[in-house]
Amino acid sequence: SNRLLLEAGLGTYLSQWGGTEQLGGPLTSLVRVTEQCTVSCANNGNIPGLTYRSGLFRKSFQGGVSWRASASYVTGRQSMKFGYQAEHQISDGYSYTNNQFLDFRVNNGVPNQLTENINAFKQISRVRFDAFYAQEQWTLGRVTIQGALRFDHAWSYFPEQTVDAQRFLQTTVTYPRTDGVTGYKDLSPRGGVAWDVFGTGKTS
Repeated sequence: SNRLLLEAGLGTYLSQWGGTEQLGGPLTSLVRVTEQCTVSCANNGNIPGLTYRSGLFRKSFQGGVSWRASASYVTGRQSMKFGYQAEHQISDGYSYTNNQFLDFRVNNGVPNQLTENINAFKQISRVRFDAFYAQEQWTLGRVTIQGALRFDHAWSYFPEQTVDAQRFLQTTVTYPRTDGVTGYKDLSPRGGVAWDVFGTGKTS
């Protein structure tokens, strides 16, 4: 109406990247090998620090959804606004090396270390925030007074996650939902005064 304005909005950002080799490729079945030799690596093609065979595969999905709403009430000398903002962020990551769950380390082509992995599982986290605010502006003659107050609350958590049984993990393990940051709360006041020095609306 001529005095009341209602607003609302919704937005999102989604991103996915990474992956594995093309289906049917040989790399996921090969053990990853890292060369420890840094000088005169004749048995390894004279390539110091070479990593070869299986790669490091990672997939990630990240995104967020935000929403807001507000109401403004305006008269000739006074205006008020009340609003709410929020966002929910998600992050899902998945990484692994190969389906042998093994890494080898060699020194100039000679094996000297074996690493057994149980690294094929998701890592999931969530972040959420809510904010409420109120503001008012009042004009009295040539003086305009403003005031506002905003409350923010943010927290994070990790949904229930499961590590499936693998070559070096005999039984499936499930971790319950866990809270992360829980106590972030912030109260922000704001205030201001404007004075129309000559009453012309051109100076303050």
